[in-house]
Amino acid sequence: MNCVKAVAFDLDDTLIRTTVDFKRMKQEIIHLFGTLGLDEEMLSTSELTYMIIERGTDLLAAQGASDARLKEIRTEITGIMNRVELESIPRVEAMPGAHEVLLELRKRGIRIGVVTRGCRAYALTALERAGLSGAIDVVLARDDVDRPKPDPAHLMELVARLGVSRGEILSVGDHRTDYECAQAAQIPFIGITSGDSTLADLVKADQRAAVLESIGELPEFLLHLPFST
Repeated sequence: MNCVKAVAFDLDDTLIRTTVDFKRMKQEIIHLFGTLGLDEEMLSTSELTYMIIERGTDLLAAQGASDARLKEIRTEITGIMNRVELESIPRVEAMPGAHEVLLELRKRGIRIGVVTRGCRAYALTALERAGLSGAIDVVLARDDVDRPKPDPAHLMELVARLGVSRGEILSVGDHRTDYECAQAAQIPFIGITSGDSTLADLVKADQRAAVLESIGELPEFLLHLPFST
């Protein structure tokens, strides 16, 4: 890897403490599929949201739903997701250390991007409310791309918009979806965890990945990397 010229951050529980009610979001999506004739027991809130959507739409397609109808259904689902996300805005706050980290990275001339599965309206408003928006160069949300993460195309589009190469950027996130996206894009990953060993266990065999206990450790961590600025 070359010198780090950019960092791609996840949003929820990485830069901001999320209060999005993801369980309710999933429940509403599953209920919508139920109104369309699917057995709601075939879908579970224990699955990731995008997996529920994929499974539900695949089941509807197998039952003969047309592409046009599936597009309408995805639009309804997007409406549910956007509404639940935006309802959480009044409770948004920056993660401890996030302000300081972003300012330090900017001082070092490192460009900063955000890649999130949240909708653009939510991402921009949340960053503004948390006082972080002024430090961000590029925000790439769910509705800005055709294939959001964990599809690597989402992260690679951010790389392009930041004007760096794959070898000049790090991906930072708190969830396995962030890691899977970075791994598929062949970009080094830094996991942020607060006592949750799941992410650490996932990346422990990957030499291009590491896990920190908090985002505040990131600037110091970068100083000790052979590819750091």
